Amino acid sequence: MKALIVGSGSIGTRHLKNLKQLHPKVSVALWRQHGRQPLADDISPLVESVFSSEAEAVAWRPDIALICNPSPLHVPVGLALARAGAALFVEKPLADTLAAGRELVETCRALKRTLFVAYNFPFNEALLQCHELVQSPQLGRIHSIRAEVGQYLPDWRPGRDYREGVTAQAKLGGGALLELSHEIDHVLWTSGTAQNVSARLKQRGDLEIDVDDTVEMTLELSSGALASIHLDLLRRDPFRQCTWAGAEGTLVWNGITNEVILHEPGVNNRRVIYSDPKPDRNAMYLAELEHFLTAVDHPQLCEASTQRALQVLEVIEAARKSSRTGAVVSL
Repeated sequence: MKALIVGSGSIGTRHLKNLKQLHPKVSVALWRQHGRQPLADDISPLVESVFSSEAEAVAWRPDIALICNPSPLHVPVGLALARAGAALFVEKPLADTLAAGRELVETCRALKRTLFVAYNFPFNEALLQCHELVQSPQLGRIHSIRAEVGQYLPDWRPGRDYREGVTAQAKLGGGALLELSHEIDHVLWTSGTAQNVSARLKQRGDLEIDVDDTVEMTLELSSGALASIHLDLLRRDPFRQCTWAGAEGTLVWNGITNEVILHEPGVNNRRVIYSDPKPDRNAMYLAELEHFLTAVDHPQLCEASTQRALQVLEVIEAARKSSRTGAVVSL
C-alpha cells in the first residue's frame, strides 16, 4: 500500500507515525506544500519520498491520502487525489465552506472513493459511553445539552508563536468556530441533527489575531432538544465538558479529567460511569485510522460520519450568518 501524507504539522506527523505503527511495511510519501526545512529526526526515516508539487504527488499514485493541511486547501487537494484513485482521510473540518465540502463529497461518491473526515471524538472511550447512554432510555427524553471548550491559544503549543499557527489566521481556516468544531460534531453524533441555529461570534481577547476567539451558539435539534455550545481561545484554565439533561437523569462528560458521571433522581444520587485519569490520548487517533483503513474498499462505512461532517459545515455557515444578521437560521 502507498500512503501520501499531505502536510507535516503536528497532526500530520501524528498520523504518519500511527500509520507506520499499524502498518510498518506501508510506503509513505510526504507532500509539503509550504516550508523546506529538513524533516524532523523522528519522521525522516519513515518517509520514502518528499514532494513539493501536486503533479509529483498525483504521479506517485497513492492508494490512500491523509490530508492534514489547512482547511481551505482540503478540497482542491482532495479532488486531485480522489481523481487519481486515492481513498481520502481528511482532517477536520472537511473544508472551510459548505459549498467546497459538498463538492468533495459528491465527487468521491461519484468516483466510489472512500472519504473519511477525522473527527476523533466518536473514537474516545468516555464519549462512546456517553453516546450509548444518551441513545438508551436510561436518561429519558433529553431536554437540553451544553457543550463547552476553552483554552488559551498561546498555551496550545508552548515554544511556538501562536500567531503563526493555523488557528490564528483567517486565510488558513482559523478561529474558534472552525478549529473547535469537534464540539459541534460530537453533539450531532450523540444527540441528533440540527434544524435551527442562532449564534454570536466575537473577538474578545488581545491575542493579535484576525479570527473569532469566542463563539456562543444554540442549536434546535430534530428531537426538539436545545443544545448550547461554547467555544473559546481565551480561557486560562483548560476546560472541556458536555452535559446532557434528561427527564430521568443528567449525564456529564469531563474531557479534562476523562470522567463520565451520571446524576440520577434523588439526593446525592451520583454515579461514576467511566473514569480513566491517565488515558492514552493517542488511542482514539489509532482507532479512527484503523476505521479508515478498514473502509478503504468499503466507502459506505464512512457515509454517516461524512454526512455529519457536512452538517457541521452547515451549522458553521448558519452560525456565521446568524451572528451577522441577529436572526435564527434554519437548515
